[in-house]
Amino acid sequence: MLSSITSTRNAILTDDIGRIPDVHIFNKTKKTGAITNLNGEFTIEASDSDVIEITHQSYATKVILGKDLKGTIELLNSSNVLDDVEISSKKKRKYLLPFLGVLGLLAALLIASNNEPEKAVL
Repeated sequence: MLSSITSTRNAILTDDIGRIPDVHIFNKTKKTGAITNLNGEFTIEASDSDVIEITHQSYATKVILGKDLKGTIELLNSSNVLDDVEISSKKKRKYLLPFLGVLGLLAALLIASNNEPEKAVL
């Protein structure tokens, strides 16, 4: 049977390389949280039956019970690579068509200036 007595829990979060700083530990039952220090250590109040969520942007989220908050807890690396990225703008380009019109006019003038008129023979 799980105890409903709240106590201070201590643990260390690690991965396959070492200890992990700045991991968020959230007691979803009591709505309290903690963050690991530079050595991957944290302290949080929890009872055995409390639901604890452990999150970090570089690791897979882990959900455990308060009774399992002890010793060393290992997190698995997760890949945050995006498959596709699409960049778009919702602004209308007000000056694109006039610019193209001016560009066309300049091109026509350039072509016309390179063509010398033929001399008329009388």
